[in-house]
Formats: sequence, C-alpha cells, structure tokens
Amino acid sequence: MNYIGIDIGGTNLKAGLVDEDGRLLAVKTMKIREVSDPDALTDTLVALTRELAQEGGVPMEEIASVGAGVPGVVDIRTGSIVYTCNLPLRNIPLRKLFKRRLGLHLYVENDANCAALAEYYAGAGQGSKRFVTITLGTGIGAGIIHNGKIFHGGNGMAGEVGHTCIDYQGLPCPCGRRGCWEQYASATALIRRTEAAMAAHPESALCRLAEEAGGVDGRTPFLAAEAGDETALAVCRAYVEELAEGTASLINILRPEAVAFGGGVAGAPEHLLLEPLPQGSGVVTATRCSEDQLDRNWQRLILTHLQEKDHLGVLTGSATTDVKITLMSGRAHVKHTEGGDFRQATYRAVRQGLMEAESILLEPWYDFRLELPAPQVGRAMTDLQQMGAQLSPPETAGEEAVLTGAVAVSALGDYAREVAAYTQGRGRLLCSLRGYAPCADQDAVLASVDYDPTADLDNSPDSVFCSHGAGVIVPWDEVPARAHVSSGLDLGPEKEEPAGRSDTRRASVYAGTIEQDKELQAIFERTYGPVKRRAFIPPKDPRRPAPTAEAEQEKRTIREQFSGPEYLLVDGYNIIFAWDELKAIARDNLDAARKQLCDLLSNYRGFRKCEVIAVFDAYKVKGGQGSVEKYHDIHVVYTKEAETADAYIERATYEIGRRHRVRVATSDGPEQLIILGHGALRLSASAFRQEVEQVEGQIADILAANNRRQKTGNVRSALERAQRQTEEEKP
Repeated sequence: MNYIGIDIGGTNLKAGLVDEDGRLLAVKTMKIREVSDPDALTDTLVALTRELAQEGGVPMEEIASVGAGVPGVVDIRTGSIVYTCNLPLRNIPLRKLFKRRLGLHLYVENDANCAALAEYYAGAGQGSKRFVTITLGTGIGAGIIHNGKIFHGGNGMAGEVGHTCIDYQGLPCPCGRRGCWEQYASATALIRRTEAAMAAHPESALCRLAEEAGGVDGRTPFLAAEAGDETALAVCRAYVEELAEGTASLINILRPEAVAFGGGVAGAPEHLLLEPLPQGSGVVTATRCSEDQLDRNWQRLILTHLQEKDHLGVLTGSATTDVKITLMSGRAHVKHTEGGDFRQATYRAVRQGLMEAESILLEPWYDFRLELPAPQVGRAMTDLQQMGAQLSPPETAGEEAVLTGAVAVSALGDYAREVAAYTQGRGRLLCSLRGYAPCADQDAVLASVDYDPTADLDNSPDSVFCSHGAGVIVPWDEVPARAHVSSGLDLGPEKEEPAGRSDTRRASVYAGTIEQDKELQAIFERTYGPVKRRAFIPPKDPRRPAPTAEAEQEKRTIREQFSGPEYLLVDGYNIIFAWDELKAIARDNLDAARKQLCDLLSNYRGFRKCEVIAVFDAYKVKGGQGSVEKYHDIHVVYTKEAETADAYIERATYEIGRRHRVRVATSDGPEQLIILGHGALRLSASAFRQEVEQVEGQIADILAANNRRQKTGNVRSALERAQRQTEEEKP
C-alpha cells in the first residue's frame, strides 16, 4: 500500500507520496486559494491527493490513508482543526469532510508534532527519550517527544511555544496578547525586520539582492550576510538573539536531550570531494570545511550521515569502498535548515559525485591456504594459476605440502570440493576474506547486471533544490550549473603527459592531488590569512639504479623462513560461543566450558606440536590484573581489566609474528582484518573445529591401534602359558 502526507502551510500545500517502505514516489506543491471556507479547503486537499497519486502512477484504491499537518490546535480523536492563529481555520471537521469527498481516512495532527515525530524516528532525535523540534515558519511551533510519544498536554495544545511571552509590553500578536515569541523569531518577524532594515539602508547589498530576487523571504538576509553586507549581518544577529532567548527558556523548562530546528523545505547545499584510496582502505571520511562557512554541528551531522550506510556505486549498485569522502564546503540556513535536509543532501551528493567520476568495479578476493598430499601439488598449482591466483612457493611438512596465496572469489568457485575429490579427502582448502581488487572482466559483468543508477529511486543521484518554498528535483547533470554554493575546488586543466611516458595507468591511482592541494591552500589562506612555509627542498635522486624486472620478480619470490615452532592463538570465548557443544555447556557452567576447551587444545597441541595460547576476555573484571597460567602443555591467558581478548591477540600477533608463523582461531570480523595485516593466518571457528575433530579422530585411531598391539600383563602371561602348554602337548 501507499501513503500521502500533506503539510498545510500559510501559503502553500506541500504533499508527498510514499510506499510502505518509506520511499518517496512523488512530490507536489499547490497554492492555497481559500482556507476560510471548509468545503473549499477540503476540495483543494482532495484535488491535491488525486493529482499526486496520478503523478506517482498509483491508483486511488492503493492509497491506504492520508496524513495532514496543520499549524494549530488539533483534536486528534476526531481529526478536526480546533484553532489556528495565523490561518482563518476554526472548528473544521476536516477528517469527516475529507472522507465524505474521497472515501479515504485522514489523520490530522499539529505540523510541529509531525516534524518532531519524523526527526525522532529518522532524524536528529534518534536515540533520544526527550526531544523537541522547533518549527520556524509563519509562526513558531514545537513538537515534544517524551518517552517515544508525542506529548499533547491536557487540551492538546502542548507545544504552542510561539505564544510564550518574552516581552509583556512588546509587539501585539494575533492571539490577542503582546510580546509573543513568534513576533520576534518567526519567518514573518524576520521578513518584517529585513524590510525595516532595507528602508533604513537603501544603499545596502541587502536591497540589491532583494530586488534581484523579486522580493524578500526568510533567506534573503542570510544570503546577503554571507556576501558580507553589514546591514544584513545586523538583521541576522538580532534575529538569532531573539531565537536564542526563547529557545533557552524552552530548554530550561523541558530539559530535552536534543533540540532540532526546522520549518519549510530548504536546501542544505554541501560539496564533497571523492578520492580513491589504496586497496583495503574501506571508506574514510574527513572535513576541510571552515566553521565560518558551516557550523561544526552541521559538519558532524554530515560526517555521521556519510558513515551510517553503504553508499551504492553507479555501475552495479554494489557498495562503494576504497574511497575517501571529504566535506569541502556547505551552507545551512538558520530558519529553514533541519537535520533531515543534510541526510538527503549527503546521500545525493555522494551519488552525484559517483555519476561524474570514473568508477571501477571491484570484486572480493580470498587469502587461501591449501593443504594437500605432496604428489598433488603440481595439479593444484596449475589449477590456481589458471584462476589467476597469486601464489607463494609451496612449503612441505612431511608428506604434506602447503600452498598459500590470494585468488578472486569468483574464480575460486567450488574448488574446495574438487580438491577433496582428487586428493581422496586428504586435501583441505581454508579461505579468509582478503579485500577487494579491480574486476578482471568489468564489461561483461556490467552487461549482465544491467544496472541503471538513475532508475534507483532509493539511491537517486538527483538533488532537491528550494524554489519559492517548495522542493524541486534537479537532475544530477544540471546540479553544478544551478548550485549556489561554490565547492572551493578547481582542478584546472589536465596537464599533458611528458613525452615518452606510457599512457597506461592503474585505475585505482589518484592523479589530481597536487592541483587540489594548491586550491585547498588558497581556500585556507582566504579563511585564515597567508601562511608562511619553509622552502621546499626536492629529494635527491636515488644513487642506486632502478631494479630490473628480473630482480623484482626474484624479490617477490623470496619468502621469509620462520624459525622455531608455530604458534596458535585462540580467542577462547569466541570459540566457546561458536561451537554448539561448548555453548550448551557454557549456559550452565562457564568454567566447565573453558576447561573442556582447554582439554581439547591440549590434545591438539600434543598432536600438532605447536605452541597454543588460549586467551579469555576478562576486561569487565573489576581490579583484574591479568594472568598467564600453564594448563597441561598450553598457556591460558586472562586479560586485565579494560583489556579485551581482541586487543591482547592483536598485540601478541604483532610481536610473535615477526619471528614465528602465527595462526589465530577466531570468527571476529574486525579482528580477522587486523591479524591478517600483521601477517598471521586466520582460522575461522568452523574451520578450527574441523581441525580439532580431525586431530581427535587421529588420536583415537592411534590409541586403538596401540591397544590392539599391546596387551596387558595378565593377558600376555595367559597367552604365553597357553602357548607353552600347546607346545608340550605336541607329540
């Protein structure tokens, strides 16, 4: 089913059509011609609903319900508008009239309450039990969230903070009183203050900007202030002081955990710089935006939005990685900007940048360890080379051989079954995620996926601009021409390649850094003044000649030979809760589960002849100093207070791995990446369980064989007596 939301404002009706997943299907704005007549207002709402459904391609029978936000007092039980101060709406049974016209159920709520509920579930109020949204429009309203619910008060009028008196002898208010807050800090008050300043200073840039724009609205003084106009700056400072005075009183009364400002549809423009990073870097975020241009709280919000989801690429709709996203510039509006604006602006800015950039399709790679009988090494190396794998020289361990390296996940396929087949079950393939690398056949993959980034409504590259108080969708390729905030970044013309230089480039190498740094330096100096730097001394050319291709190949094939025993580090609790048998024991007795695991590790160590260190997490134990105990022939480590098992294993892996071969048994994802970076081999909980079971089986086979060959003393004596008696009885 689908749903329609309508915002009833002082001059406009703004509506949006969404599906049951919250995806925006259509947006429409309509001027209010007549609001005093209930029938005329209802007809307008019905017409807007029909047009929006038609524009979104949704039949009316698939519209589940409609919601309407009204700037005033609402009876939520009957869906009636009781009273609005700035609109001539009194005692209108809007729900009844709407359902009579269209047959759809209409939910009616105060517009500030609607905004607060939206911010609570999907915006700045997420995670807050007590939260307030202040809406700045024709008047001032507030939506109050208490314990996850809208607070309506005894008569449903809670949140009408615009009529809080801040000067009992102040300006008259339509409510009949004087000095109400909205007479000083609403958009109407800001426009009135701006027009008075323009009349007093006709030579100001404020007047010139208003004339060019064809009038004054709430954004006019702030745009002029950004241009450096002193008259506009005075207007903005006075407005902000009035806004702050009322907000401080509201905070003192309610003591909310967070406060959000909103009202109207506003663009929150921002510019992001996307740079490629080395393989395995993931997504890195940073900011180079001046706080004079965009306040720190807005910058933190943008960085949060960058990190809160996977940003899908434009080639196949897969997650983007190995990229650095830097906030370069942005602008917020004191009146109009709210948290949700930056969320959408951030998402769309990233997609737009990806549309303009030359993206590269990456595919996942494995680090593998292949253990198999020595006679099958040749076939295995041939298979892996055909897959395009990166191979290290084979290693031998008795009758077994070990191959290690990296290979594309798509190329490896179901090779583990093939290994088991041609080795008669004696071979074993262990894999761990290495990271991502450029796809070998990008064109073929793109053709098979056939992804259209402009048709992905959940991840649209288009932007939303503000035009006369309404949101307008601007196609991604038209955004640079229509943006009114400079990125502060000019890459300049591309430099010609030196003669004789190869045109071949690695797709993942970034080539614009120098020019960008020059421009960023210019931005910094415009903001903070000139910077004196020491003269740059170019590095000397290396005296040694560049290595030849043969030497590089020889260098790559040399592998460090570790001396001494192999070490196995086991993340104790990770293994216990990954193995069903140990997990079941831990539910009743955690000590018993630890002892059972240590017994298994002791047997494993005795058979494999490796050094085993079991690490148990004790970071929550108050006053814990940590300890190392010897249990049979293994070491058992209990971490100290505030130290996790992950941290201990990471440190131990780094220290031991410099001289010994190290394997780590864990299924902790972040820990796997770190230990792989330290040169250790990762062994998942399931793979380690297979090894332990194999060792236990082999031990059982050895014991069974020994028991068959070696009899007890009594049995051996009886057999000898029987044999002698048999020989004596022979003729």
